[in-house]
Amino acid sequence: MVEWFRRLFAPPRPKNEEQTRVTALLYYILIVTIALNIINVILLQITTPTAPHSFGIDGVILILQFGLLGLLRQGYSILASWLLCIAFWLAITVSVLTSGGLLSASFGSYTVVILMAGILLGGRAIAGFTLSSIGIGFYLYLSASRVNQKLASPVLPPTIEHILAKIPSFL
Repeated sequence: MVEWFRRLFAPPRPKNEEQTRVTALLYYILIVTIALNIINVILLQITTPTAPHSFGIDGVILILQFGLLGLLRQGYSILASWLLCIAFWLAITVSVLTSGGLLSASFGSYTVVILMAGILLGGRAIAGFTLSSIGIGFYLYLSASRVNQKLASPVLPPTIEHILAKIPSFL
């Protein structure tokens, strides 16, 4: 029983040395994020049992994580790495879009995805995720400016200096 449990949690071992490093890193990232997701669901249920929770979203995320773990076990570590980075980038983008745009606390989380893409996928992935994140930042800047002009909101839109100040965190 103990040997079965140990094999279940051992990372796959590809033949290529570089592939072994990427596979092990991705494996541990997936195991940690699965554990954190499960802990999150449990803590939400304990701390606020009457509040509606996003168990559907957590369920989808868990299914995605276990699916990526399955891809990793089948030897598709590069595909699993791309899918994980894209899924994280999309989740952060949805969070930023729904929680305040450029002024959202989630906006800086793009740095984590950029670092993860660099570690798992290399330099071109860093460039792609960095440019995508900067593009979302400019989109949010432009849309906030337009909304505030139309609504004459008392909340000032972020200035171009605000967005330029966040760019170095991506580089």
